[in-house]
Amino acid sequence: MEWIGWWLYTDLPTSLAWNAKRERAVPVPVIQEMAAALADPHFGPARAEGFATLCAVVPTHHSDLPAVCFAKALVTPSTPAGMHAGLTATIAA
Repeated sequence: MEWIGWWLYTDLPTSLAWNAKRERAVPVPVIQEMAAALADPHFGPARAEGFATLCAVVPTHHSDLPAVCFAKALVTPSTPAGMHAGLTATIAA
């Protein structure tokens, strides 16, 4: 069985804006600390954790998130290497 790691990447300003709209907001320092931790290459998601692949999705960039997730789920380690290049670009966007 292969596992796919999903990273729903949301930048800090968007995370803080969405949090401000919540009925039960998360303390701002908690969000800031988690954002900093995920930006750290030693802590962020990695294939070394046992995932067959990592799929990064930026919710603010897609109007049809379920379709994007389904399409990304079709990418496997046997997919040509060039197709994985979009992962880094998606995370950086």
